[in-house]
Amino acid sequence: MVPHRKLIARLRKEGFTLRRETKRVGIWKKRGSPLRVAVTHANRHDPEYARVVLRQAGLDDEQIREFFASP
Repeated sequence: MVPHRKLIARLRKEGFTLRRETKRVGIWKKRGSPLRVAVTHANRHDPEYARVVLRQAGLDDEQIREFFASP
């Protein structure tokens, strides 16, 4: 399982900021880009879900592997 804070920290590192929140998700937008990513409000995320979110955020396979390898 991937901690929510770790996933959000990676999005922030990539230049994403929280635009708005709904009951179930936070909408993150990349500065200077039309990219938007919805992240559910949960303490921990399934690794496959985290992989999908990171791919939608524009990370390549190597960056995603590094994300999962880091503590």
